[in-house]
Amino acid sequence: PVFTTNMGKGAVNEFHPLSFGVLGSLVGPTSLGRFTRSLVEDADLILQVGTRNNQNGTDSWRLIRPGTRIIQIDLDPQEIGRNYEAVRLVGDAAETLKALTQALKTQDLKARSQARPGLAERIADAWRQFETVRAPLLKQATAGIRP
Repeated sequence: PVFTTNMGKGAVNEFHPLSFGVLGSLVGPTSLGRFTRSLVEDADLILQVGTRNNQNGTDSWRLIRPGTRIIQIDLDPQEIGRNYEAVRLVGDAAETLKALTQALKTQDLKARSQARPGLAERIADAWRQFETVRAPLLKQATAGIRP
């Protein structure tokens, strides 16, 4: 599964079945993060690409549980491990991801592949729950958005 921070929104296709959109500061009672948060909390590994792990992107640093395994890719070595201990991969994100993809080709990923439909269903369920909560809000007869 893939999620983005507010600053990374649009970096990946948010309509992909394994995307659960923006997470971090969006954890209020009517937000998508309310329903997708458990996917981050249950992760056995988090791969962070170019994220700053700032307050907004991590729900004030409460989103990622202590002890969660993290691999962090960033061009700036000062950013890696700043807020969470991580395996540090300093380099261009695109090139580093290509190298990781090549390395994964030598691994047996059958169990991970078999888990994909279940993860996609959990994400779809989170989106359905979000839409159920959001639908009445979208129908409210209130004034428009102020510029």
